[in-house]
Amino acid sequence: MNYPHQIYHQNDTIEINVDDEVYCPATILEAVGEDHQYYRVQYLALPMTEKVHIADMRPTPPELNDRLFLENDMVDAYYYGNWLRGWLAGNGAGPNKYTVILYNDLVLDTNRIRFHSQWSPLPDFDIPWHRMNDRLPDLIVRNMS
Repeated sequence: MNYPHQIYHQNDTIEINVDDEVYCPATILEAVGEDHQYYRVQYLALPMTEKVHIADMRPTPPELNDRLFLENDMVDAYYYGNWLRGWLAGNGAGPNKYTVILYNDLVLDTNRIRFHSQWSPLPDFDIPWHRMNDRLPDLIVRNMS
């Protein structure tokens, strides 16, 4: 598929999707080719650049004001510079700390956890609209330009 114009631009912060489990923050360095399907990116947590297909990229998801997580919520946990998909197992040791199940149980502060979201290139995010307590998360939508 050829894209008539660039979706991302130099210095945009995006995330690289690795097997729908890990989201690696990166910065766009340049578009590669005239069909706008590939971009050269610089990973933020690694001293590495790479050419990445647009299907493996997404903008950074909108930030949610709601930090009230419930047990079994699907979340992304910021761990060693990347966002890893996991499930909330319950409260951790102390206020504003939650246990997240990834490869092992982690106890993380709420500022290192976000609701998991899926990206479809419409652009649109599938965020959790229905919660066990029937509350909708408050959204902050950040301008990506």
